[in-house]
Amino acid sequence: MLGAILVAAMLIPIPIVHLVGIPLMLILGIVLSVRQAMSTVRLKPLRIHCPKCDGVNRVGGGLGYRSLAEPLDRSCDQCRRILKLTVQNR
Repeated sequence: MLGAILVAAMLIPIPIVHLVGIPLMLILGIVLSVRQAMSTVRLKPLRIHCPKCDGVNRVGGGLGYRSLAEPLDRSCDQCRRILKLTVQNR
């Protein structure tokens, strides 16, 4: 949220852009803050290989996931095949 406030403050002197940019940055900051607060699980960034094309896909990092109880649906970056990822806690 602090980052959104700083960007909104930097938009103040820009004519016309500040009319839309400031409210947009504040709304975006609120939405991302709520999403981050609701996420319960974060994955460390990792790379997995697609079983069809052997392409490398990056998974994890980012804002997090609400739950890892159900499989995560991702598409391969190269062949667009749907990959179902399940995470096992050890």
